[in-house]
Amino acid sequence: MNIEHKIAEVEHEIAEVEHKIADVEHEITYVEHEIADVEHKIADVEHKIADVENKIADVEHEIAEVEHKIANVELEIVEIAYLFDKL
Repeated sequence: MNIEHKIAEVEHEIAEVEHKIADVEHEITYVEHEIADVEHKIADVEHKIADVENKIADVEHEIAEVEHKIANVELEIVEIAYLFDKL
């Protein structure tokens, strides 16, 4: 086997390795894209969770307001009952 043939074989092997490297780089890019998509979906879910938490806080605030109104009505009932007792 002459040297030129050996060089051609090595160059062919190098080309095969470079092709494999390109395939791996392509796979890495694909996985990075998939990771970015998942991260985006996670961010969307976190945003939705925050929206739900805000709605829960709004409802809790409304409940507190209703409880306050109920307490005021109960106080008025007590005051009216007291006034009727004085009559």
